[in-house]
Amino acid sequence: MAIISTLPSAQSDIQRMRHFYKSMGQINQYNHSHAVYTKATRFNIIDEGIIRDEGKDPSLRINHLLRRRLAFLHVVDSGKIKDFPGLLPRGIADDALLQELDVFEKLTALERRGAPKSEFLALLNNGRRPLAPLIKIPDCSLTHDTEEQLAGFIANGVPSIIRQYESVGEARLAMKLDLKAAEKLWAPLAGFYGYQELSGDIFQQSYRVNHPEIHDRVIANMADPVTNERIARTYHLAKVAARMVARALESYGVEAEVPVRKVKHPGKQMEKAYRFLLQDYEATPIDSRLCRSEFVTSRVSSFDFGRFNDMVAVRAIISRFNGMGIDQLIKDSGHAVEPGVENRQFDLNEIGRLLDVIRIPALKIAVKAIADVLTSLSILHPEPMGSFACGVEYKKKPNGYHGFHFDIRAQGKGGAILVPFEFQLRTSEWHYISERGGAAHFLLKGGDESGPIDGELIETLGNGYHDLLYGPDPSMPPSSRICPPCGKSG
Repeated sequence: MAIISTLPSAQSDIQRMRHFYKSMGQINQYNHSHAVYTKATRFNIIDEGIIRDEGKDPSLRINHLLRRRLAFLHVVDSGKIKDFPGLLPRGIADDALLQELDVFEKLTALERRGAPKSEFLALLNNGRRPLAPLIKIPDCSLTHDTEEQLAGFIANGVPSIIRQYESVGEARLAMKLDLKAAEKLWAPLAGFYGYQELSGDIFQQSYRVNHPEIHDRVIANMADPVTNERIARTYHLAKVAARMVARALESYGVEAEVPVRKVKHPGKQMEKAYRFLLQDYEATPIDSRLCRSEFVTSRVSSFDFGRFNDMVAVRAIISRFNGMGIDQLIKDSGHAVEPGVENRQFDLNEIGRLLDVIRIPALKIAVKAIADVLTSLSILHPEPMGSFACGVEYKKKPNGYHGFHFDIRAQGKGGAILVPFEFQLRTSEWHYISERGGAAHFLLKGGDESGPIDGELIETLGNGYHDLLYGPDPSMPPSSRICPPCGKSG
């Protein structure tokens, strides 16, 4: 460990990178790369604390140092490095970094010819777990396609080590292809890795270019004062309900966290709206269909955001009951709920039928506590609201996720001043699977392949990178590391 007790500081590398780009008159590339680095550190994809900590595993420290440098140099064309000997900052361009730049270059080439996912898999599933995908995610979440931001990326006749385009038109086409790959692969993987905000950012960038009519419709809706007032009222009500549920669970000896999400990320709204519109398209008789793109364009202006049941969302995450781990209790029992009721909707008026088939007392207590609070919503809100339509469903998905989902919609006057919202009940392990594997279903549906290749891709990029992203997690049992396609322990 002594030989790497001191690694280059972030400030040192940043100064060297700035000098590198400035010496070539390409400060715009530095600005973009610095933005990628900043976003990667914000989400701990690059963890400067690990790099500084001499007590950490040396290989992990070097791994994060390599991520830092890849973030700053990802715009370098690896195929041109040999033509510019000695140009890269001294001591930075070692074999490991050159290999990562080569993988990044090859991923970019696959994106720009619309390659199928099988080709991405062949490149990434090489036993080495390249770091390029981890830097692709924050890179895709940023945009650099305006005229000002493209400065320096357009060839001007002077040889450059930077990846460049022959014209603005070529650059725009390349960016469009990049964002198609981002929508298909990198946004789902960001969610799969647990970076839900990054996933939303990537979807938003992708939809701005690939589906502008959906992007603009969502942005306009989010800018609408009436929509914002409805969301604010719903968020207030959800917070009140969350506090009441938290107190009720505590009184029964159930340890829980009950966070409230104020509003669904615009990028996630865009993806969900598109899915709804595609469902509408498939439900339209074939003999009266427009082509798919025309159908979407014709319907998007009238899309009803009331179809979202999770514009505002509450999650009750329960961990222990009277000192005992709830997930272990479920494992000991074999099932949380009697088989046969998965993915069936129950009205709160018939909640007793659902409670009868829940095997775990802590889950039964939690479901009942949430149901009791939700049935009193009309008196929780400061204005007369009329009634609420509330249903609950025990969801069990192919990616290993379980959870009780309560959907709440105000009726009458309430429907005009509130948006639908969702209350989810999860155990710690169910929450872990959702946050680390919840986006896997995006890869399992549609696209250019199906089934086995998608499953292998998920396992390669999901489970294969687990320790690189999070480190060993002693709080989560091995059975929580799920292969999403089959739901089996991985």
